[in-house]
Amino acid sequence: MTVQNSKSCQRAELKLAALTNALRSCQLFAGMSTPELNAVAEITTVKSVAKGGYLFHERDPSVGFTLCRPAPSNVHRVSARGNLKMQVDFRSVYAAILENWLKVPSEAVLANKYPLLECIA
Repeated sequence: MTVQNSKSCQRAELKLAALTNALRSCQLFAGMSTPELNAVAEITTVKSVAKGGYLFHERDPSVGFTLCRPAPSNVHRVSARGNLKMQVDFRSVYAAILENWLKVPSEAVLANKYPLLECIA
């Protein structure tokens, strides 16, 4: 075995160990044995995403499942035109302002009961 092949084998073993440990830390795989985790790790594809990039988009075909390590900081939906879809129902914002600042029953103004945003107090 050449030095190059030896280094390649060492890298493959380290990658397998790292993937196995990452899988073990996920609750979905917590009860699996090391050989079972190794089998999953061997068919795992590692994908790196640059800051601000996208791992996948809505309606992309699903070819498995995604385990993000570390967890993504932004998960959002984008419309077909590429615009961010609304993340917050602004009626909850209005309800919080009415209830917490103006001391007015929000249901009377909004004609429905909406959850109050905790960040608006």
